[in-house]
Amino acid sequence: FGWHILKKIDERNQMITDESEFQTIKNGIKKTIIRKMNQIQSDQFVNDLMLSKNILLDDSLIQDVTSALFQLALLHGENPPITGEQKGEVIFDLFSNLRDVAQLPLAQYNDGEFIVQDYMDGIQSLPTVQTNYSPKTTFYHALRNKILSEEGGKNDLGNHPNVQLKLQDSKDRFLTRAYLSTFFDGKTQGAFSKEKLDSISNSLRENIPVTLYPEHLERLFVEN
Repeated sequence: FGWHILKKIDERNQMITDESEFQTIKNGIKKTIIRKMNQIQSDQFVNDLMLSKNILLDDSLIQDVTSALFQLALLHGENPPITGEQKGEVIFDLFSNLRDVAQLPLAQYNDGEFIVQDYMDGIQSLPTVQTNYSPKTTFYHALRNKILSEEGGKNDLGNHPNVQLKLQDSKDRFLTRAYLSTFFDGKTQGAFSKEKLDSISNSLRENIPVTLYPEHLERLFVEN
């Protein structure tokens, strides 16, 4: 134990740090490196898996479907290119065209295929940030997720406790937002004001008694 001299980059920071702070910084750097290495290994595994599937793409159909989906996204955005009755007609035509090709394969690979319906379902399950990526990247993520899901099913990962918890959490979140939306008469776009949420929470608290078990809550924060 002792003192350590660190490279001074910012004049506002101290040059000398004690042993405790030094070890905290050191452990933080080690954790960051381990996390990055794990990410690199995960990415490499996924890339190898995708290459091993011998994927064949229908580029023309992918371009048509992707264009239609992103047109729909624009029409449902804050500043749609067209409005009024014309907007409704365009949306109807786009949905009709997608429905007609919903069962056509966009990609075929070893022991499976990725149809238009899979793509539409896959986009909806992507995190919001990923839906803002380029159409090419969004398509890849949706296809990758389906293949990974199939591989997980083959290895019976669906029955793993952690997977079951994630599935239950997703179900709870979906039902929670569906329940909350009933308080807004279908007008919400997924954003709820703090005042409204507080009002709903108070109402639930008054009508639904909740019993807390502190000894059980403490177990949630036990480090493995």
